[in-house]
Order: sequence, then structure tokens, then C-alpha cells
Amino acid sequence: MEVDSESEESFAPSALGTKEHWESQYDAELQNFEDNGDIGEIWFGEGVQRRMVQWMHSCGLITADSCVVDIGSGNGALLAGLAKKGFSRLIGLDYSLHATQLAQKVAEAEQLNISFHTADIVTMEGVPVPSETCDVCADKGTYDAISLNPDNAEGMRVNYIKNVHSLLRKDGLIVITSCNWTRAELEDHFSKYDPDNT
Repeated sequence: MEVDSESEESFAPSALGTKEHWESQYDAELQNFEDNGDIGEIWFGEGVQRRMVQWMHSCGLITADSCVVDIGSGNGALLAGLAKKGFSRLIGLDYSLHATQLAQKVAEAEQLNISFHTADIVTMEGVPVPSETCDVCADKGTYDAISLNPDNAEGMRVNYIKNVHSLLRKDGLIVITSCNWTRAELEDHFSKYDPDNT
């Protein structure tokens, strides 16, 4: 599988594409939550998150007992929003240990039953979800961050797409928000995946 790299030329490598950046970011946010009760930044803002939650709640393709995996769950705010709408099978994956710790503390404080795991979707290290068991994989900025990795963004995107597809049931959905890629580009990237040609 190839991912079209024409658009990638416009993305300069960035610290936003590194694990070190996110560990530092979530270390500070974890400390802030422990000191002040502030869950930290909601990436793309509360409005985008609210629209994602509302769409998943009302689209008719997903039920409250659907298995939803948030790829790059950060502070867990997206899954918290879904839990408050009655969703019960929620799993957050983030490669930042500090993000996972923050998300767990936020969920405990709000008395929400959400499972968070320190896991890397690019390598599948630590991913506790069996293949072809998820109804929805949600992403609010993780594919964007991977696209900014200074080491091998294209290869990481290919692995991300392959691994997300491996988690989904045959009729599963990918719900993704991006500020780097257009809808047409995302559809192109994700529709090129062929499990028989990986």
C-alpha cells in the first residue's frame, strides 16, 4: 500500500510529531489536573469534539454498546463525552504514559467506566484490542501528528492505516478529524488499504 505523498511536501517535520513532545505536554497537563482539576486542552476545541460525539450518538450506524476505540485518546475527553451519552464499550489508546495516566484520573474523577491503555497504534505495541473487534476507531488529531513526524511520516501513516483497519470489524467505521488533510485526501489514503497487499 502506498500513501500519496504529494501533499506531504507541504508538511514540515514538527515536534508535534514526536512522542517526546506529547510526553512533556501531558506531564504538564497531568500535574495541572492534580493541582487544579483542569483536564487540559481539548484538541480542535470543544465544538469539534461535541460534533464528533453528537454525530456518533445520532448517526444510526453506531449503538451505545458499540466498541469505540479512540486512537490517541490524550486526556480522554472524547470518550468521556461518549460515556455521558450512554456509550459503554470505550477504549482509549495513547502512546504517552502521562496522557494515559491523566485520562484515567479524569475518568475516575467523573466516575466514568472507560478503559485507557498506553499503546502505540503505529507499532501495535501495547494494543490490547483483538483484531476485527472494534465497531469504531475515532481519531481527533493523531493521524495529523503522525504526518508531522520528523523521522518517517509516510511509513508511519502506512502502518497507522493498516493497524486501524486490522482493529475494525468488516463494517467498522473510522471517524477522523484532521486539520492537515482534506476529506478527499483522507478518503484516498484510507480507501487504498488492501489487506491482501501489505
